[in-house]
Amino acid sequence: MESALSYVGKILKFFAFILFVPLTAALLFRDTQVIIALGTAIEVSFISGFILDKMFKKTELSIKSAFIIASISWMLISAIGAIPYIMVAKLSFINALFESVSGYTTTGLTVVIPEELSKALLFYRSYTEWVGGTGVVLLFIVVASPLNVASKLYMAEGRSDRLEPSIVNTASRIFYLYSLLTLFGALALYISGLSVFDSANYVFTAISTGGFATRSSSFVDYTIAEKLVVITIMILGAMSFAVHQKLFSFDIKGVFRNIEVKTMLILILIGAFFLYSETGLINALFQAASSITCTGLSTINIQHLSVFGMLIMILLMVIGGSSGSTAGGIKIVRFVVVLKSMKWYIKKLISPRGTIIPFKIGGKVFKDEEIFFTLSYVFLYFSLIIAGTLIFVKLGHPLVNSLFEIASAQGNVGLNSISGYTYIEKIVLMFHMIVGRLEIIPILVLLTSFRK
Repeated sequence: MESALSYVGKILKFFAFILFVPLTAALLFRDTQVIIALGTAIEVSFISGFILDKMFKKTELSIKSAFIIASISWMLISAIGAIPYIMVAKLSFINALFESVSGYTTTGLTVVIPEELSKALLFYRSYTEWVGGTGVVLLFIVVASPLNVASKLYMAEGRSDRLEPSIVNTASRIFYLYSLLTLFGALALYISGLSVFDSANYVFTAISTGGFATRSSSFVDYTIAEKLVVITIMILGAMSFAVHQKLFSFDIKGVFRNIEVKTMLILILIGAFFLYSETGLINALFQAASSITCTGLSTINIQHLSVFGMLIMILLMVIGGSSGSTAGGIKIVRFVVVLKSMKWYIKKLISPRGTIIPFKIGGKVFKDEEIFFTLSYVFLYFSLIIAGTLIFVKLGHPLVNSLFEIASAQGNVGLNSISGYTYIEKIVLMFHMIVGRLEIIPILVLLTSFRK
């Protein structure tokens, strides 16, 4: 635990420097309140990080310690990230923490009225999702993590794909691709008709599949061209960085051969088909894309959807985007594994003893233990959703609405069908946001370590 806390300290010191970007924006906006609030957050982050780093010894880092680092770091970063909301927006601690957790986990559920926030605070709010999309731990790997620690921290944040031979180079490549997509996305939004300010905010929240908006109505009042650009950015955000690498190498065939890309596009079309009668074509495409990419931007009032429409969106939110992307949910590859595993298992049962039947998806052969882990993870994911849903039902909400809220929070989506949450409901939703962002295992490791 001591080694874990030492690295948490290093990450908090690094996080202090990450906050200089919104601080610079606040200086440009000449927003004194936000400047002071972000300055306070920077001081708290750096000083607390310095204390943790110096107080605890650095020893050999285990996988368990890496999971603990990821869990504690995300919680402390969310707590420090709440400071601007407390100091400027005058939110209570729980509300400020909720907004911060929702931002850094790229969920997008909100307790504020965007029109009441200054431009500097809105920029910070959107920036939290952009940072959360890559992950603070991944950014730390890029600039400061020793080689022998990087791979463990990379895994602890729920990542496995390697774009380069070394993890540090892979993390650097991811950040480079993410920045390029952000730049091109902002340019596309500006050309489509958005202001410079809205282009910056919406590219942050769309490419990170976060979903914070600068208006209470989310994306309702925008043009068809602007909606189509955002749909494209959301889909790009939900593709893996390995696919982005192919995209920037102009390997278009390679992009569309990817099983997760093909499945996602097919599911968007199927979802839009079922939503079309209630929303119209563009809105149906937007909501289907927003749901499966786990972005959470909306062009309709979710509360006006039928139960069937809500169930379609719940299914898409649970499936989520590609593995190795900024999106949430169980991930498309796990969804495909679940669908194919039954057929594979039946083949094994009826085949002669000793027959080897490989389990393949997109050219990759899965080992038996990988299949077992995937099925176990999906079971655990649904168990947590059921538990959260039952709590919301017990608190007086309809079953489908309760399921919608929990699936949205745990999938880091941000669409909501309930107006206003009690403090208990906010705590439950924050738990599901963090569990979903870290893909369950790190939180379980942290809880079991405290129990011991």
